[in-house]
Amino acid sequence: MTDLPVIDLNDSPDYARRPQPHYEDEDRAVMAAIDLDDEKVTENDDGSKTLKLTYSLTRTIGKGERARTETVSELRFRRPNGGDLIDLESKPETQKSRLMFCRLAGITPLDFAALDLEDITAGMDAIADFLPKSRATGRIV
Repeated sequence: MTDLPVIDLNDSPDYARRPQPHYEDEDRAVMAAIDLDDEKVTENDDGSKTLKLTYSLTRTIGKGERARTETVSELRFRRPNGGDLIDLESKPETQKSRLMFCRLAGITPLDFAALDLEDITAGMDAIADFLPKSRATGRIV
């Protein structure tokens, strides 16, 4: 067995020249790493949001001779209502985000499972815009 050389990228002159980002809090670092494209999500006149999928979803509808294939290139998220919240009350905590995504986009859990993670993340961000922002705590100076 041959020993392979260990390469430390930190010793590379190119690596040292690259500016290293400095973040005051971890949330900003995560959002910078995700680098979501704002043009993927558009707001519609009725308040709903349309997400242009980076990776189209292909699904089969029907069975047997009536089966047909459909390609979905965008999802339209309607605004949530009280019924959505009532339906989620009885669901386990681990399923609530996924089920809210499916309800608002009008897709099945199987469709959700076939979506690319980049599109799921962008969709979750679009849904988060519908929800009220948390209240500020502490004293504002």
